[in-house]
Amino acid sequence: MATIDYVHNKATSKTAGSGSYEPLDDACVDTPVMMTLTIGRNIHDVESHTPPTHMGDAQGSEDGYARVRGTSTVSLEEEDAPGNSKKDAPPYSFEHEVKYFFGKGIPLGLSAILKWGVPPLANMAFAGHTEGSADLQTALGYARVTYNIGCIMILLGFVSYFNNVIPGCIGAGRKDRIPTYLRRSLLLCALCMLPFWTMQLFAPYIVEGLLGASPHIAVMVGTYCRIMIFCNMLGLLEMHLECIFVNLGYARCATFNSFCSGLGVDVLCSYTLVYYLDLGTAGAALTQLVVRLTRLLVWLAFATYYDLSAAIWRTESITNEPILSWPEIRMFFSLGLPQIASNFSGWFVFELQLMLLARVSGITDAAIAAGAVWVMLEQCYAAVQTGWIQIVSMRSLVLLGKQDPHAQRAHQLIASLSILVVFFTNLPLLLYPDQIAMLLTNDPVVQQWFQPMIWVLVVHSQARIVAATGGVLFIPLGKACMKLCMEYFCYYVVAMPIAAFIALSDEVTDDVSAKMLVCVGCTTVGMGLSGTISHIYLCCMDWHTAGAVINARANTDKKAKTETKRASDGDAGDRNHCHRGGMRVFQCWSSNTEMLALDEEQVDDL
Repeated sequence: MATIDYVHNKATSKTAGSGSYEPLDDACVDTPVMMTLTIGRNIHDVESHTPPTHMGDAQGSEDGYARVRGTSTVSLEEEDAPGNSKKDAPPYSFEHEVKYFFGKGIPLGLSAILKWGVPPLANMAFAGHTEGSADLQTALGYARVTYNIGCIMILLGFVSYFNNVIPGCIGAGRKDRIPTYLRRSLLLCALCMLPFWTMQLFAPYIVEGLLGASPHIAVMVGTYCRIMIFCNMLGLLEMHLECIFVNLGYARCATFNSFCSGLGVDVLCSYTLVYYLDLGTAGAALTQLVVRLTRLLVWLAFATYYDLSAAIWRTESITNEPILSWPEIRMFFSLGLPQIASNFSGWFVFELQLMLLARVSGITDAAIAAGAVWVMLEQCYAAVQTGWIQIVSMRSLVLLGKQDPHAQRAHQLIASLSILVVFFTNLPLLLYPDQIAMLLTNDPVVQQWFQPMIWVLVVHSQARIVAATGGVLFIPLGKACMKLCMEYFCYYVVAMPIAAFIALSDEVTDDVSAKMLVCVGCTTVGMGLSGTISHIYLCCMDWHTAGAVINARANTDKKAKTETKRASDGDAGDRNHCHRGGMRVFQCWSSNTEMLALDEEQVDDL
């Protein structure tokens, strides 16, 4: 029994029987169709495979054989496996996009609420009902600023490499690259995060020296940040696993995990460690550590249950690509560094709001505590939007990787649905401001300062989802400089100077309450402006070219194989012959293909 992959090629100067093949000019080579035949004494079933076409000029200079070598030669079982077929990514349709949004968006939205929304809210509520709640809430506010700027903003920037390449791989039918991407991303992220984890050891000095916190607040912040170093390490692995599960279609697993770890473990530990045992910031940090451990265990259990361990942790790469290579390292930093720079535009300005509040003339400790509560509540609402933003990014990148001509329509539809859903989640803030203030703190003075700030959060949350859905594709498409210039202009040139001038001087107003509203509304102005600009740009963008960029990134290993094969093949006449365990394989390429059933003697004659 032998196997033959036979295609007659018109773009050769000699026939197959001559034994020598010299490809003509690239323009003469049509798109190949590869036929796989089983040869033996009897005729068996024949399978036909059409290799994927590539958009753009990435392969414009390659000859006919280079195109062929770019086609992966895997077994029929691997070609037709569900994980390797493009049919896993359905094309655009209005009905499918709506079902996709609510089918995956609701589980991811609930996952974000249970993971990032309810637990911090419960943590802040428990802290607000302890003895000396104002100091504890202020310390948690400063600790959150220090930890977010020093770790989270950096980590999420580097993890964006993994978050961007995985949807593109799935859309291009290249799930076989997931294990390699996972190991590469974990290694590079850990190496890059080492100096930032070290900086968290000096958090007390940073908070007291740069943020202007009192010494006893700085000590509480230092305790929190040092424990959170280990939490950040666990979070690195957990973020990668969640990305894999969600992109593979297991969004409900994310919801279940968040329900167990967030609504269950997080709230229980917050009540026990923060409220009942009154461990302060140490209790809040230990709670997050336990939650991360729980989430990791749940993901590992799901990987075993769904038999995904091999697909995630496969030690031997099917593609035979190295874990570290210069092209992939460059791609890691080209996706990670712009995202970090982007985080230091809008997000960093938001974190600076608490510093701006602390320097308002005549502000009291209760007012600063109210500002810290507002910042924590905004974090909860921003986290709730994570699921909707993730849906917009995932679906858009999948369709771009698939090179679907209607990817723009899908993006616009899902972004509009996200904005609408966020509007409904903001309604409780307008309907129950007094009850929310009483829930978050037992200090009546803090409640008095906090209530007028709630309506700003509604406008802020709506502007944030507009900006996020508009700017989510810039970095994956290689338009990082444009995104950064736009955001730095909106935040640092427009929003920040206006807010600083009003808050730090008495030229416009000397009312402390009004200055607080200006401080917390600073980023709202920047997000509203940047969101408008980004959506206008996406409406004018060439989505066909954008699809070529995402698809080419998903097939970088094929290009590397092509270049390596071209360098190693010295004899053009022997390129189409190989031996596999005694079976002779004969391959040639053509646009017009005839299926042949040959026995072994006929193959020898050829």
